[in-house]
Amino acid sequence: MSIAAASQRPLRQWWPWKLASHVLRANMLKSSCAILSICQAGSELWKKSCRKESERESQVSAMLARPWGQKWNIMADDTTFCGEHAVNMCNICFLFSRHLFSGCCDILHDTSLQKSRMDAIGITSDEDSVNDNGSVTSIVSETKSVIEEGGDEVDEQTQEEVFEEKLREAIDGINQKSAQGRTSSLESVAKAFTKKCIPDFVSDRRMTLTDGIERSLKKGRGSEQAAAAQLAPLLCVQLGAGDEAEEVCKLLTPVLSVVAHDTSASYQARAKCCWALGLCSFLSGGEMADVIQLMESFETVFSGSYLKGNGTVPVVSAELASLHAAALSAWNLLLTLMAPCDIYMFMSEESDEFAPQINQLSELLDSPHLDVRMAAGETIALAYELGREHNEDFQRANTPQLADKLRQLATDSHKYRAKKDRKQQRSSFRDILHYVEDDSPPDIQVRFGQENLALDSWCRKKQYDAFCQVLGSGMNLHLTENDLVRDIFELGERLSPPYYAANKQTKHERHMMNSAAFKARTISRNKHRDKRSAVMAC
Repeated sequence: MSIAAASQRPLRQWWPWKLASHVLRANMLKSSCAILSICQAGSELWKKSCRKESERESQVSAMLARPWGQKWNIMADDTTFCGEHAVNMCNICFLFSRHLFSGCCDILHDTSLQKSRMDAIGITSDEDSVNDNGSVTSIVSETKSVIEEGGDEVDEQTQEEVFEEKLREAIDGINQKSAQGRTSSLESVAKAFTKKCIPDFVSDRRMTLTDGIERSLKKGRGSEQAAAAQLAPLLCVQLGAGDEAEEVCKLLTPVLSVVAHDTSASYQARAKCCWALGLCSFLSGGEMADVIQLMESFETVFSGSYLKGNGTVPVVSAELASLHAAALSAWNLLLTLMAPCDIYMFMSEESDEFAPQINQLSELLDSPHLDVRMAAGETIALAYELGREHNEDFQRANTPQLADKLRQLATDSHKYRAKKDRKQQRSSFRDILHYVEDDSPPDIQVRFGQENLALDSWCRKKQYDAFCQVLGSGMNLHLTENDLVRDIFELGERLSPPYYAANKQTKHERHMMNSAAFKARTISRNKHRDKRSAVMAC
């Protein structure tokens, strides 16, 4: 826009007038008059500057025709005018901004003006609207009374219905198209099976679950296969002792075996399949020839951790070591099904049968991975227990050399191993060493509810650990309610709920029992502790 056009614009179109109108709309009454006066002064100065600009254009043409000295004087005068004009404009802008913000602050702090305006439009403040004498009604008390009226039976029934509905949705999700969705559904069903014992509910849907597990094992990959393998033994545990569990095991065993020996599958899925194979075969109670054949296939897996021909330890990754440990754990779980005479015959020094010798198992103790070492130690303890049950002279010639290696692991203090791993290793191998040297079996008492489970042998301890790995936190629940688990551990018939109510201990009785146990434990440990004061005196 040219200067001449700007000088001809109406005064109402200039921007200070628009700003003044917004100020008036915002009820800034105190500053509106000052703003209007400043805007008028600014507009007059703007017109004057435009007139000066038009006069300057006419002076420039005349200045070019004059000598150089006269040009300099005219330019100096013009510069002086321009400087005065700039100073005046800056002063006006400063006054405008100061009056604008001072007016806003005055209006914000003027409470009387605010109150009159709020009263005019019918708005009251929070302080005026609060009535101290008003009553307040609580919804929580009403909800609580409604819940209490329903009773515990209705609440339990509602929870049971919700649980079954969610479980149905998870079972239906096993056959969906999304691989991630199928994996989540398999994990949800497995988690539900560990929380509750529902054999009747599972029996009606066993074929649907079996087909879903089989399809995931065949067509799935990675985590989906691992989740399906985790669910397989849980399905057998839920079905309990009977033909249905055996039928499911026979259907799933071939597929699990294929995945366990598939080198293209992930190590995690193969390890889960080894565990599932071992536990399903343990639960089904099939022919001993099939059990021995399965044990031979497991040995082909964990034999990769044996020492090489030159006596060096093979280089095995952590994932592959977990697979070897799972195969070895499944192998020694099936070892508990064999008769002591068979163990003595198969694992004797002169035997060349399918079973690995004690010397080969002792080679696994040199593995750099904790899982493999502990699984090998448990296998050695199981073999000694079953072999000595048939003949006390079982592996007597190899015992001293084996005891030295076990003692090193029981007192291992190498710093390159994690502190947690060292603690777990020493605790496990101390018990194994005591049994190999002194024939001292484990003595563990597991308490659940009002019952106790005695783990007084390595076979019983191994079976309990296997179920704990599958059932997890739901082990105590299944020990109480699952007939199959109770039959395996010889717990007898389930106790009725009135028995629990009649034999429930009081808080004082529990406190006295814990105090007595603490005292006995302290006395027992003091006998085996080092007498540091006596050592220092010497």
